[in-house]
Amino acid sequence: MEDHSAALHRAILLMQQNRNADAEKELRRVLADDPNLAIAHALLSRCLTEQKRTDESIREADMAVGLEPNGAYIHFCRAYAMWQADRNRDALESVDAAIGLEYDDESYHSLRGGILMSMNRWEEARTSLRNALAINPEHETSLSQLSFLESRLGNADEAAILASTARRSAPENSAAHSATGMSLVHQGKPREAFDSFREALRLDPNCEMARHGLILSLKMHHWFYRMMFKYFSSMMRLSGKLQWTIVIGFYIIYRILVEVLEKHPQYAPIVVPLMILYLVFFFFSWLADPLTYALLWFSRWGRMAMSIREKLTGAVFACMFIGGGVATALGFSGHQAFLLPGVVTLLLLIPVCLALLRCTRTESRGLAVYAGAMAVVGLATIATNKPEFLTILFIMFIAFQFLANALTTMKHTPKH
Repeated sequence: MEDHSAALHRAILLMQQNRNADAEKELRRVLADDPNLAIAHALLSRCLTEQKRTDESIREADMAVGLEPNGAYIHFCRAYAMWQADRNRDALESVDAAIGLEYDDESYHSLRGGILMSMNRWEEARTSLRNALAINPEHETSLSQLSFLESRLGNADEAAILASTARRSAPENSAAHSATGMSLVHQGKPREAFDSFREALRLDPNCEMARHGLILSLKMHHWFYRMMFKYFSSMMRLSGKLQWTIVIGFYIIYRILVEVLEKHPQYAPIVVPLMILYLVFFFFSWLADPLTYALLWFSRWGRMAMSIREKLTGAVFACMFIGGGVATALGFSGHQAFLLPGVVTLLLLIPVCLALLRCTRTESRGLAVYAGAMAVVGLATIATNKPEFLTILFIMFIAFQFLANALTTMKHTPKH
């Protein structure tokens, strides 16, 4: 068999130019001649990962590990494929194997930090990223990720310093500009953040972090989203148990207010506004993203930056919210035939929108299935015109909140 080093080098150059489809063709030609070349399978896994073909990329990575189990880079490629597929535990196992075989590679520690960030294991992620920077103080990916981490944890000054260092180290690196944008978002400067994310997208139109950040900076122009963002940012810094305590605590307080109102109606001027405030906060906490996606339809940059799923979520939210609200209002004004469809539509608003947003994430597919079951019950309620079915739908709605809250503790960190 011939020496394939030149072909592998060409594939690597093509990957660096984001020409992953061309690199894939080059690597498949190599593998047609030598199917047992582990490095070719590993590089092909990277190509397929960048093309969002995660199942294929994992198969190639597994083949590479099987052919060369002591190759550090082989395990690194498998870890990257697993991470992009949201299989974080498998990714962590593979990157630990890579580090065990070759400790002094900053890229391995950097990837480990990114994986741990996706798992909300912030302190461990910080340690891994600092290990990467101890090996190479100018490693732009580690600087950018550590800046992002410090932003999420509320350390705005530290995040800004790290982002500035990343930009100086690699002024043409999109991740460095994205990190700057994220630090500005957390400082409450959405306009300046927008410019940083736009520059990041100019440098790399396929940068998911920059796309996510650009949308976030546009959302932050709306006061209600700024309020929700501050709340969620604060919650993210807490442990999962403490988050649950707060969520359940709010609900218990609401139930106490309901009982107080039933037993002591004279306190209505105090209790009712508190109940309304809780309900408004509850609905906005779930619908802040769908609502802002709907509003971003009216922004040129918003339409350009949103993914198809985000656009669909915004459109569905607008249709269900307006249609359900109008139908419910007509029902209460005397047109009884509209009341039941209107109430069902509004009850399904949160489950449907959340399912649309999260259905591609592995840990949230059960949420989409559950939302589908709710939609079937809702349609049956309307078709049979039996208001008593609303009780079942409402119980399912309450259960949906707890399921969604459980999955919210596994918050998704956009990947560099």
